[in-house]
Amino acid sequence: MRSSRATKLGLNDAAKILGETLQEEKATDAALTKLAKSEINIEADDQREEHEGEMKPKKRVSSK
Repeated sequence: MRSSRATKLGLNDAAKILGETLQEEKATDAALTKLAKSEINIEADDQREEHEGEMKPKKRVSSK
């Protein structure tokens, strides 16, 4: 995939590099999304469940 603006300007080498970079960015995004959905979020949920009781605010007692 080439950058159409770079191609229109006659910057074919730049267009090629930009296209390659875009493909690398898409692959990295997909890999990080997969990681987040599989491991990181599961780990965060586990930690949240362990500390859920500690994070609940205490009820105030009315002084009427």
